Amino acid sequence: MKQVKATTDDMRRMLDFFGELEEMFQPTRYGAWLAIDHKKLAALVTKHWGHNGPGVGASWRRVLYGMETLLKHCTDPDAATLEWRPDIRAWLESQTAESR
Repeated sequence: MKQVKATTDDMRRMLDFFGELEEMFQPTRYGAWLAIDHKKLAALVTKHWGHNGPGVGASWRRVLYGMETLLKHCTDPDAATLEWRPDIRAWLESQTAESR
C-alpha cells in the first residue's frame, strides 16, 4: 500500500481555508449563513484554492485520503480515540521492550 503523505504545509492550507470559511458561515442569527456574500466566498476560494501555486486544491486530497488510509489500516476500529490497532500496538511494545 502506498499513499502520498500530506505535509505540514498541506495541513496549514486546509486549516487556514476551512478556518476562514467557518468564520464566513458563522450565523449571527438563525439562517444568516443563507445571506452569504458570494463575492467574498469567491475571493476566499480563489485565495486558497491554489490557482497561482500550491493551495487547498492539491492539499485536501492528500490530507483526507491519508487520514482515511490511517484509519482504515492502522487504527483500532473499536476505540473512540486514535489508537493503534491491537496487533500494531503489540508489535510496537515488543520493539520497545527489545531496545531496553
